[in-house]
Amino acid sequence: MTQRVGTPSLSLLSILDLLPLESKSVTARHPPPRLDISINIEEVTVIKEVNSEFDSGDRIGGQVHRVVEGHDQDSLVASAKRVGRVDVAAADRKMKVAKAAFDASVDGGITFFDTAEVYGSRASFGVVNSETLLGRFIKERKQKDPGVEVVVATKFATLPWRLGRQSVIAALKDSLNRLELSSVELYQLHWPGIWGNEGYLDDLGDAVEQGLVKAVGVSNYSQKRLREAHAKLQKRGIPLVSNQVNYSLIYRVPRENGVKSTCDELGITLIAYSPIAQGALTGKYTPENPPTGPRRQIYTEFLSKLQSLLNWIKEIGETYIKTNTQVVLNLLIAQDNVVPIPGTKNEEQAAKFAGALGWRLNSEEVAELRALATEIKPVTGFPVEKF
Repeated sequence: MTQRVGTPSLSLLSILDLLPLESKSVTARHPPPRLDISINIEEVTVIKEVNSEFDSGDRIGGQVHRVVEGHDQDSLVASAKRVGRVDVAAADRKMKVAKAAFDASVDGGITFFDTAEVYGSRASFGVVNSETLLGRFIKERKQKDPGVEVVVATKFATLPWRLGRQSVIAALKDSLNRLELSSVELYQLHWPGIWGNEGYLDDLGDAVEQGLVKAVGVSNYSQKRLREAHAKLQKRGIPLVSNQVNYSLIYRVPRENGVKSTCDELGITLIAYSPIAQGALTGKYTPENPPTGPRRQIYTEFLSKLQSLLNWIKEIGETYIKTNTQVVLNLLIAQDNVVPIPGTKNEEQAAKFAGALGWRLNSEEVAELRALATEIKPVTGFPVEKF
């Protein structure tokens, strides 16, 4: 049984040619490629990255992105005042920046957005779930442009206290309420659960059959878990369409541990988060100008070893009139069956990401970059991928 995924309406750029599709009617076995928007207004409220119902957050870009709670602009400001550690004008400004990033993505032909229920939570001192913001942005865009088709993927947090087969359905319905949608194109398990994984998979199948989702996937699954999930869903005639993992030119673990080859074998799309390695591959940072925050300790020494690769990426980009970011995203796209999902903070970044589409590195360039990257030891990834 093949479940159809809604095809986004594309204008300036085509993203359907990034995977081998039989036609422009996209099937669940091969969901449409997309670039992800990360709703990032973290400066609106200064909160810890833990002490939340979901001790997790948007890991794209290596940050936990939070936004202030509220279903309209007035409640946004009210929540900002309640937290007491923010500038109200800054809250308004950041909201506008996030909305501009969303609109720029859609304008550039990027109409598939990935989010999750844990990207902001109501237990975190009054922050809003990113699904709420994304739903609001979609609604406002449709009012302006009724013909636009925005496609949404979100995720279920496999928290240890969520037991029973109906936990996924209940959480999904909450997500749909926040998004103000009747269904989403893709629903994913965010990481392997400590227990209850078979029940979660059963519930994913129920969600497809109830018409709440058009396709289902997983995240951070090992080769073994991936095969088990695929086989279980296959018994019900439901394809497992995706596995979202940390994957980039310098973080090659999915290729080395068999996850990439298993995805290729089973027809599962590998969705690559952190595809620009938390900014390390953009050329923005150098040993003399490392990133701030937690990434500084991770990348200061690492950046000195990365310079020869960055110089080669820049040289290749100049032949196409492309940036480092666009080159490394296109490198993943060129692998086939890989969909990169960088997170965007602003309108400028969204436009740059769109520039990764509509062209292709040749096989020689791909091989050169891979060979040079193998000389660099990968940075640390998300530990659950080893379970």
